[in-house]
Amino acid sequence: MKDKDFEKDIELEEDLEDAEIVTLLDEETGKEIDFVTIASLEYEGKLYVFLTPEMPDENIGEDEIVIMEVVEKDGEETLEFVEDEELLNKLFDAFQAEMDSEDEYGDECDCDCDDCDEECDEDCDCGCCGDK
Repeated sequence: MKDKDFEKDIELEEDLEDAEIVTLLDEETGKEIDFVTIASLEYEGKLYVFLTPEMPDENIGEDEIVIMEVVEKDGEETLEFVEDEELLNKLFDAFQAEMDSEDEYGDECDCDCDDCDEECDEDCDCGCCGDK
């Protein structure tokens, strides 16, 4: 990301089958809802995760994204909802910019060579990916 506050690029979960599942409790209904982790981002020294419902229902749409902060409490990592509207907008804009960049430049290579560190593009000289 170009924004100086972002310490690293968003890490997108390329293969949703291998993505981490997070179960959240809906405090209003008492129902547990499974979410898929689709991305993570470090911003101003804090880690945020982007989640989408594994199975959409009447309350949560299939294209809805929930942004939560990873917080350490009593030596364990927990998730807290981001409630600051301005921060939510900044985080979502960064996520959207990364998604637009992926659309514009295509998917990253899945090779395992040390030369490109799994992030080669059409200018990569590693030779293991073929022409893009």
